[in-house]
Amino acid sequence: SGRLTFGTVNVNRETLEFTRGQGRIRSDGNIWTEVGSPQSDGDPLIKEVVRTNPKTGEVKRFAGPDRPMRFYGDEVDSQGNFYGASLQYGVVGVLNGKNGEWAFIPTPTPEGGPRRTAMDKQDRFWYAEYYAGAIGMFDPKEWKIHEWKLHPFALPYGMAVDKNGEA
Repeated sequence: SGRLTFGTVNVNRETLEFTRGQGRIRSDGNIWTEVGSPQSDGDPLIKEVVRTNPKTGEVKRFAGPDRPMRFYGDEVDSQGNFYGASLQYGVVGVLNGKNGEWAFIPTPTPEGGPRRTAMDKQDRFWYAEYYAGAIGMFDPKEWKIHEWKLHPFALPYGMAVDKNGEA
């Protein structure tokens, strides 16, 4: 069972349906991938973010951020906006899927270490804040990050969404 991938074509083993693009299909129905510098080169850089429609093969390329950046977890909301959590830089990055503009929102605890993300059914972006011992949530409707501190010695590993779409 599962998916077979051949370059940029996927085959669903159960339905034998072919789709174009490589990667998981996100909540907006598209495949999103980051193209960046290798992690080992010491220059964390996202060169571009690529959105592929798996049914038509249509590809849209968005320029990467205008600053060094690497995400340790990313999600896409139902409106086609891309979100990333930067462990290194302590920010949530948001790529507007309509106009390609980037925004960066710092975590309430400076350098909190956001990582390992999830998107709930209300299009809220959740992440563990490893260095801050907290759970964070960016609500795009409020354009605000909410943070919940855990036990003082907690090192939260990641976030997940349950079958009801709740984090």
